[in-house]
Amino acid sequence: VGDLSSVVVPAPKDACVKPALVKEMEAFLGTEMLLVDPEDTVGRIKVARELFTMFIARFDVYKDVLSAVRDEYDALLLKYQALAEHIQGSQTRTEMLEKKMAQQLTDMYEVAEKDKEGL
Repeated sequence: VGDLSSVVVPAPKDACVKPALVKEMEAFLGTEMLLVDPEDTVGRIKVARELFTMFIARFDVYKDVLSAVRDEYDALLLKYQALAEHIQGSQTRTEMLEKKMAQQLTDMYEVAEKDKEGL
């Protein structure tokens, strides 16, 4: 095996010219992302997924492996979305319990004050 560090591969004359697919994907991404609220992470992920699906469709040789990667990513996103919803529900229940306990303490304090006045 020879030393390849001295081998220089000349850049193509049109090295700065982007392939048509890259241009198409950049245009799609730019257009679609403008239609989605920057705070809408789900909408932004959907655009990215659609773009990735477009890329997969153009390369049949890689279709199976790239589709598997996309599907794993989707499954992970669904898992974390469910976890986030569970956490949000837990926070809501905790806040309700805190209010209920605060009200019960207030009620108990008022009863104790009335009992002291009655003595």
